[in-house]
Amino acid sequence: MKINRLKKLANYLLNPGRTIELFGMYDADNLGDEAMKIAGLVSLPRNKTVPVVGSGNSLLKAAIRRRRFRDIVVGGGTLIHGGRADGRNSWLEHVELRHRQGARVSFLGTGISFLEEQITAPSDSVVRWSEIMKRAAHVGLRGPLSQATAARLGVSASIFGDAAFLLYDAALAENWQAGHARGQQFFGINVGEVLKGEAQARFESSFAELLVHLSGRFRLRLFVVNPEDHEACLRVAQQSGLSQDQYEIVCNYRDAQLFMRQAAECVGFIGIRLHASGLAMAAGIPALLVAYLPKCRDFVLPIELEHALLELPLNTEGLLAAADDLLARPAHYRNAKAIAAVSKAQYDTIQRLFG
Repeated sequence: MKINRLKKLANYLLNPGRTIELFGMYDADNLGDEAMKIAGLVSLPRNKTVPVVGSGNSLLKAAIRRRRFRDIVVGGGTLIHGGRADGRNSWLEHVELRHRQGARVSFLGTGISFLEEQITAPSDSVVRWSEIMKRAAHVGLRGPLSQATAARLGVSASIFGDAAFLLYDAALAENWQAGHARGQQFFGINVGEVLKGEAQARFESSFAELLVHLSGRFRLRLFVVNPEDHEACLRVAQQSGLSQDQYEIVCNYRDAQLFMRQAAECVGFIGIRLHASGLAMAAGIPALLVAYLPKCRDFVLPIELEHALLELPLNTEGLLAAADDLLARPAHYRNAKAIAAVSKAQYDTIQRLFG
C-alpha cells in the first residue's frame, strides 16, 4: 500500500508530462467517487492526465500546492456546493489555487448543490464558485438542474451529463440482452445508509420486503459500494429472513468497471446510491433509482429515464409493483441509445477541449 502511494505521489509531483490535473474526491473507498476518477482517466489524454492526490503531511501538502498544471478538470460528482458549516470549502480552495496559478479550468459532469438561502442571499462559496465558472474555459454540468442553478448565478453552462456515462460500453449493454435470453437469474439490489432515523428504518423495511418478493424467482446480489453502507445491507438481509444461500453480498468500493460487469449479470437492478443504480444504467441494465436527493433527477434527465426514479417516502406496495413492472417491461427502464448518445457527445467535447 505504501509503495503504491509513493508511486502515485511521484507520478503527480515529479512527472512534468502530466499537464492535466483531474480533480475530485478520490481514494476514499467510495465506488461513486472512484467511478468519476476512472471515467476521467479513460477519456482524457492518458499520457498527460493525473488524478489529484491528498496528504496529511504538511511538507507534501506544500509540494502539492506548488505543483503547476496547464489544465485542471473539475469532474464529478457534486463538487460545487456550499462547503462546511464553518465556511471552509476545500474543493473550492483547490480550484481557486490552480486558477491563480494560471491553469485553464474546465468542468466536466460536475453537479451543483446549493441551499436556496445560499443563492438568494449569496454565500461566500456561491460568489466564489460563480467567479470561477464565469472564467472557466468550459462549464459542462451533470444535468439540467445544475445548469438551471448555474444560470441563476449568471453562469452560462452546457449539459455534459454525469461522468459515469464516459464508461458506457456498447458490447456490455448488447450482451446483457443476449445473456438473459440464456436464462441468467440474478437480481441486483443496493441498500445504503443515506436517510435519517425513522425514514431509514422504513426504507430498510421496504427493501427487506422487496428481497422476499424477488427471492422465489432470482438469486439476489446485494451490492455494497461504500463501507458505511455495510451494516444497513446486513440489517435488510437479516430482516428479510432469507437464508444465506438465497443471496450474496458483493462489496466493491473502487472498481467501477468491475461493478458494471457484476451488475450486468443481473436481470434488473434497484438501488439508492446514485452511482450504484447509475452505473447499472450505464451498463445497459433495466434499473430503478431511489431519488433521495435532487442529484438523482439531475442524473437521469439527460438520458430520458426520469420515470426510473422511485420517489421518497417509499411505499412498500408501490416498490414491489415497480419491481414487477421493471421485470414485465425491461425495455422501459433501460435506454442504451440515449446513454450512448450522451457518451459520444462527452468524448467529442473532450476531444475538442484537449485534442
